[in-house]
Amino acid sequence: MRALGALGVAVAAAAPASAATNENLVGTGTITYTWQGEPFLGCAAVALCNVVGAMTVAAQGQVDVQNLAGTIIINFGPGTPSVRVLGQPGAAGGECLDTSAQPFPESLFVRHAAGGRLVAHFEPPPSSGRCAGPLESDLAGLGIPVRKRGAGKRVSYDLRATEPLLAGPFAGRLVSTLVLRPGGGGSSTSESGGSSGSFLGPPHPSRTLFERVSVRYGVASVPDVLETAFSGEPDPFCAAVDSCGATGSVGLSFAGMQRTLTLVASRRVTKRVDAHQALADLRRGRLRIGASMLSASLNAAETFVAADGTQCQESSTNPTRLIVSPARRGTSLSLVLDTGNQFRDVVRTYCPGPAQTDVFGPGQGLLTLGRGSIGVAQLLAPQSTVTLTNPGSFSGTGYDGSRSGALGLTFTLEHVSAGTVTERAG
Repeated sequence: MRALGALGVAVAAAAPASAATNENLVGTGTITYTWQGEPFLGCAAVALCNVVGAMTVAAQGQVDVQNLAGTIIINFGPGTPSVRVLGQPGAAGGECLDTSAQPFPESLFVRHAAGGRLVAHFEPPPSSGRCAGPLESDLAGLGIPVRKRGAGKRVSYDLRATEPLLAGPFAGRLVSTLVLRPGGGGSSTSESGGSSGSFLGPPHPSRTLFERVSVRYGVASVPDVLETAFSGEPDPFCAAVDSCGATGSVGLSFAGMQRTLTLVASRRVTKRVDAHQALADLRRGRLRIGASMLSASLNAAETFVAADGTQCQESSTNPTRLIVSPARRGTSLSLVLDTGNQFRDVVRTYCPGPAQTDVFGPGQGLLTLGRGSIGVAQLLAPQSTVTLTNPGSFSGTGYDGSRSGALGLTFTLEHVSAGTVTERAG
């Protein structure tokens, strides 16, 4: 065995470890969002002028505060914001009681703003749930001024403030009485991450041949709609969210999607192949195709009809993503459109209605909105059309319904390169 010195192997020192400071403080007070329909904002056009709503996030006693790389993270712990809305659409002007349709906004992220001020934002932002009211996108940018006093074990944070709120046809305000102070046996700890020690340097790189095909497409949406029809559950299950006798629909469609997608397929080879052979191997499914992703905006057009026939019609736009990846059998590609952002509800508008977890299934993660596939043999066609579907029925909190329809995409071939490439491999 050769000596390490003869090999010229360097000993690498570990990078400096990052440190985080945790503080246990006692929180008192609440953060409350209030809203009401306003004529000057167009509430009459969507039958929401009678709506008066409130959502409250309360401190849960002991609060963990983490200072990480200049960002202060206030973790509230388990719980859900409570939502109460009066004057729902309809002659009776009912009452909707719900929790935020998304997971509890467990953390306030406090960062420096212009002028050195500290401002807190909920991440993820809350929403009015299944009731008529603001969406996550309305509340995401609404910050709370923060005043920090003291240091070390005596630090405190004062978030008492009043801020105006505008959300579509609603106007209101955010009122915070939240204060975080030392107490209750709180302590401060310091944590560090990283590793120390040494390692042998990397081996000498070698060159490897790869048979590779790269295909670029122009992807455009087709004016199709993924339709959700819903109705209020039977009494008494409809009472809490005031959906008794209600019906409606939400149509999901791409917001004029036009994107470029590149797929790369390859495998290791021992000798060079020409472009003709590489394309033939792609068609036969011999090359492994890497996953790719596209971002897309999805429009939600909702019609909500109350028991007395009063209609609320509104729309919203939210980000989603399309994942293109190999199917299990290797002879086709799977296309999955999912919510892309687990904290944005793609079916909600300012009108009342079901949440995306009602329509597409429970859970706090990303939800599949539609699925489709394309055969590997079609990848070199001048143009292909793929439909994404997710038919079925659902039963959620206060609402039952069904999914139908499809979303269409056209893939137009723009460029192909094929052959053998040489890469360094460890």
